[in-house]
Amino acid sequence: MIAGTSDGLAGAELTVKSKQLIGGPQTVTTRDDGSYLFQNLPPGRYDLTVQVPGFAPVLQRGIIVNAGAQSPIDIHLQVQTE
Repeated sequence: MIAGTSDGLAGAELTVKSKQLIGGPQTVTTRDDGSYLFQNLPPGRYDLTVQVPGFAPVLQRGIIVNAGAQSPIDIHLQVQTE
């Protein structure tokens, strides 16, 4: 979401990292409505990074993923100022 709105943003790149991930970090791109889904993440603790040109990078640490459950995370983007 863009700060101050509830609008989703298409084309944002999200990456999760965790010691539980075999093969290294996974990256997805948000859909037209701003939604995203990482498939088949093993249970564990994850760090999520978001990079979108023109917006400040976002890092969320310690996201808990449980077996057989979704872990919804809303990401709030702020316009990058220099």
